[in-house]
Amino acid sequence: MMFQDYALFPHLTVSQNVAFGLRRQTREAQRQRVAEMLDLVGLGHVAHSYPHEISGGQQQRVALARALAPSPELLLLDEPFSNLDVDTRERLAFEVREILTATGHTAILVTHNQAEAFAIADQIGIMAQGELMQWDSPYNLRHAPASDFVRDYIRRETLQAQREAAYSRGRE
Repeated sequence: MMFQDYALFPHLTVSQNVAFGLRRQTREAQRQRVAEMLDLVGLGHVAHSYPHEISGGQQQRVALARALAPSPELLLLDEPFSNLDVDTRERLAFEVREILTATGHTAILVTHNQAEAFAIADQIGIMAQGELMQWDSPYNLRHAPASDFVRDYIRRETLQAQREAAYSRGRE
């Protein structure tokens, strides 16, 4: 599981954080798996750093490496990008998708950010008041919504993004 606040241990190094779920393995197996995970997320160079010494995006990748290290059958990502700035959030969303695809892991992403969901997911569930309104591909959600609610929800996000872009252009 990967949380929105990363849940890294501040008194442990990056390597020790990644190794946390590997306690049942031998030290050598732990060392190899940690090195493999840090290489996967591009952070081998910060292995001996502490969480407060690295950026938010790097902390997020450490949390991902720690979550993937024990090779879970299913990975739950709970609003994993909400603490990041917009540019880092978008870049990391695509990086996480590439990493999950490369490792063959299945993940459930919980988010309120439609752009994240559409960037990462193969399938998306739209919920309202605890009820699943539609479970479908991003393409079908946009082009064949199952209900007026789903159509309006997708459209509302698109219009808001367009308004924000227009507002930004007006300030330049």
